[in-house]
Amino acid sequence: MHPKQVKLWLIKAQILEKQAYIEEARKTYEESIQINKSQHLLYTEFAFFEARQDNFSKARSFLKKFRFNLEANKAEIWLAKIRLEI
Repeated sequence: MHPKQVKLWLIKAQILEKQAYIEEARKTYEESIQINKSQHLLYTEFAFFEARQDNFSKARSFLKKFRFNLEANKAEIWLAKIRLEI
């Protein structure tokens, strides 16, 4: 897998989650973010992953932390925060 292919990281994490490999899915999201630090989609999908695991405080904290770290696409992070609360 090419490390910069965001969609492939997301597919891998989603497959692991569907197969109930939750920790492996979490590690996949974390690794993908370390490699692709400016890809807002990874941040938002990781937050929604945590919400699906009933880790709402972790999801909120994650989005808040990375809202300040990303220069571009801050609107996407704000939209994700709103979607998380609905």
